[in-house]
Amino acid sequence: MKEQFNNLSLSDKYELISSKGKYIGVREYYNHFINLHLIEETFYELWYFRPTNRIEKIEILDDPKKTGFVY
Repeated sequence: MKEQFNNLSLSDKYELISSKGKYIGVREYYNHFINLHLIEETFYELWYFRPTNRIEKIEILDDPKKTGFVY
């Protein structure tokens, strides 16, 4: 799944997250909003850069402890 996801374009990743992902929350890191989403048992981070008003990357989160959220 991870390799298939990583091979998708940014717009296809966004489409997948938007249609199948469950929004968990957001955290801030410098000028980024990092939105956390869950699909099945996999966490995904969507990195939004405020100054340019753009999504910079969407990636699988390997370690849920890195989210900044407590489960």
